[in-house]
Amino acid sequence: MPDFFFGDRVKAAFQVRQEFGTAVADGTYCNVLDGCATKVTVAAGRVALDLPAKGAVAFHP
Repeated sequence: MPDFFFGDRVKAAFQVRQEFGTAVADGTYCNVLDGCATKVTVAAGRVALDLPAKGAVAFHP
């Protein structure tokens, strides 16, 4: 099951760096929403993302 994070979840009108908890195992994953152009790293059950305004990130093992 993929994890999804949305820029508007944090109600920002600009790019924001936010940390989230996830149940996905530690590792590096591709952002499937941009064709794997960007990578997402999960460490200790947390992921820090640079979310564009009203953008989104989705990744899965």
